[in-house]
Amino acid sequence: MDITNEKWKPSKSYWFNKYTCCITLGPFKKSRTVFTAAPPNRSRCTYLFDDNKQEYQIYSKIYTSDLELIKGLMNMYPYIEVMTPMNEKHEMYLTQERFCIREKQWYGQYKYKVDSWVPWKLRHEKQEPPIEDINKFIDNNFLGEARIRKSFGWQNNIPHLYTNNEGAIMLFKLMFGNSLQITVTEAVTFNEIKEQA
Repeated sequence: MDITNEKWKPSKSYWFNKYTCCITLGPFKKSRTVFTAAPPNRSRCTYLFDDNKQEYQIYSKIYTSDLELIKGLMNMYPYIEVMTPMNEKHEMYLTQERFCIREKQWYGQYKYKVDSWVPWKLRHEKQEPPIEDINKFIDNNFLGEARIRKSFGWQNNIPHLYTNNEGAIMLFKLMFGNSLQITVTEAVTFNEIKEQA
């Protein structure tokens, strides 16, 4: 893919947990001229009203993992944006849930985001984990070197954590992994992907 094309952007999402590329075709004036993708690809049409021309502009967004299809569509139809992976490493990051591709790290400095909650099956049992112990552990191990964002509502007030401290994350998972659902998401920036290529 020609990354010098001004309409090209690197993919940020793994659309529908299936597609690494996306192209927005259009504008089209009539619906019969709009390209829609056949399976295994996916498409979505959007109708936007142009007040100046008093007519609808139709756009078709095509989701696929086929770069040859993207290149063919770029040659055959007008388009306003195309998003593809920069390289194979970028595609690998897109397809794995534990990574989040971002322009920069969370709050400009944190590589990991930790979300945790009490599983549904333990919510109303007597063995529900002691939230006070969890919050005390978080204060002792993350305070001062992480961003702690308090949550409210059904998550029993277990905070969301943004940190670079892998050791404290592993200790948190070891101590509370049986009583909490814990997900750790690693931020990967576009600059890191370029450096790894």
